[in-house]
Amino acid sequence: MVEKNGEYPRVLVDGYSETSEGLNEIWWDAMLRAKAKLDVKVTPCHKLTILILGLGGGGMVYGARALFPHCRIVAVEHDPEMIALAKELKLYEPFPLPTIVKQDAGTYLSTATEKYHLTAVDLFRGGEPSPLLLEKSFLLAAQERMLPGGVLLINVAGTQEYLLPAVEHFAHSEIWKFRYNHLGMFWN
Repeated sequence: MVEKNGEYPRVLVDGYSETSEGLNEIWWDAMLRAKAKLDVKVTPCHKLTILILGLGGGGMVYGARALFPHCRIVAVEHDPEMIALAKELKLYEPFPLPTIVKQDAGTYLSTATEKYHLTAVDLFRGGEPSPLLLEKSFLLAAQERMLPGGVLLINVAGTQEYLLPAVEHFAHSEIWKFRYNHLGMFWN
């Protein structure tokens, strides 16, 4: 369901926000933190690559492109209705639509060959973070998709314990709360 109060739409699934102005602010803060932490050399010929796991309504794409101009974004979303909604809402504009892969995030990570500077994980089933975040194989696959100097961002909303496996898996981590959401940043 899409609510339009004011200019920015809010996408609700089972009563939970999948896309909203507030969620975009959460991701803006997270990506600013990641930008400060990223240890990569980006040139006009060598673009920063971003993987978004969980496209939702597509609101995160605008912030990623605003902070990382000319980046290449791949967004993985398993729900064809969300993909259609993201294309309809066009929240990524004036930037181009990212490459969208219709696939389960775990399957994508375990079969993809491309590596990324920044991976943003926003995977939920209703109000609960995806159980994938608790699986060592998922974290290992995410780590294998990271380029040297890269960063992994994870949003778990109010369920902070879903960050603990990543804290144990990665050499370095930073955990914080933005409004009601708990987030983590991980790197080697």
